[in-house]
Amino acid sequence: MLTNPSNPTGVVFPAAMVEAIVRLAAAHDLYVIADEVYEALVFDGEHVPAVRFDEAERVIAVSGCSKTYAMTGWRLGWAITTPEIVGLAGKLMETVVSCAPSVSQRAGEAAIRGPQDYVEEMRLAYQRRCDIVRDTLQSAGLLPVVPTGAFYALVDVRGTGLSSRELSRALLDEERVAAAPGDTFGAEAEGMVRISLASSDEDVAEGCRRIVAFAERYGTQDLPTRARAELTPV
Repeated sequence: MLTNPSNPTGVVFPAAMVEAIVRLAAAHDLYVIADEVYEALVFDGEHVPAVRFDEAERVIAVSGCSKTYAMTGWRLGWAITTPEIVGLAGKLMETVVSCAPSVSQRAGEAAIRGPQDYVEEMRLAYQRRCDIVRDTLQSAGLLPVVPTGAFYALVDVRGTGLSSRELSRALLDEERVAAAPGDTFGAEAEGMVRISLASSDEDVAEGCRRIVAFAERYGTQDLPTRARAELTPV
């Protein structure tokens, strides 16, 4: 499973890494499920689709309307792969969900065929909010990875000594900031939280300031060097 751009870190993987993963899968008779739903939301560098290197037809590209077109409630997505796998996926889906609602399919078609100016407008808005997060959290030693895509940031507050779930609850109770527990994304992110940039510039800035105040109150030490050494982007 390759999520590119990444959730929760916002990392955009370079072409060489994407190619290496695809070739590794082909060499070992594996498939790559390439989750590329954030492909239109890149701030730095270029999103390279895994299918570009798929000479052995081992990539299943997965995407949808929810991120690019802000259609999170429409439950409309797709997979692009070989006819054989499409047939198998259709049989599986028929027993679980039957099909995507027709109104969602019409809405998705309108979004894809319609003007794309607002996609760029939102990409720039997320980039602006990413800059706010970087300027506020990186200097405080709380941002181990600067997002270059998607609309999330992973915040390193391990210095508080609290678990990810304790952090999420305490941030909500004490600072009125909602954040997802880092350990939801694996043990590597224990003691961290994921924040979303899908709010106004003002709310993102205020939320980051409150996270810094929370970390200072709990005695977080300066972590930039240790965080870079210990955190592997996921």
